Amino acid sequence: MNYEEKKISVCFANENRSLTAERIFRELLVKKWYKVSDDLNAKRGRVVLSAGFRPDVGGRQVTKELGDCVDEIFVMSRWMIDELAEVYKQDVRKITTLDIPNAYRKDDPELISLLRLKLSEYLELEGY
Repeated sequence: MNYEEKKISVCFANENRSLTAERIFRELLVKKWYKVSDDLNAKRGRVVLSAGFRPDVGGRQVTKELGDCVDEIFVMSRWMIDELAEVYKQDVRKITTLDIPNAYRKDDPELISLLRLKLSEYLELEGY
């Protein structure tokens, strides 16, 4: 496992699911004593960000450059894998699908529970 890793969570608009996933991912890493940042130029620790496909919402937008900067991309829906691969030329091997439907508002308690479960399982499997 690299000491410096960059991860991004992606949903359709970067309003609800991905923003909540970013916060939960940070919390889980901090609980395990990792230094976490939102600076892509950070030289140490883990970088955790979120983005979306919709340019009209105002949040961080997915770009090829952003995708190229990160080691792993977490998407909420399976169709996003094809979008990232075809439009943004991302390697599908660095994309993990969380399978969380677009049915939640930011910080919805059920969304938080789902994200904690899925991201905790991922961290455990990866040896964090």
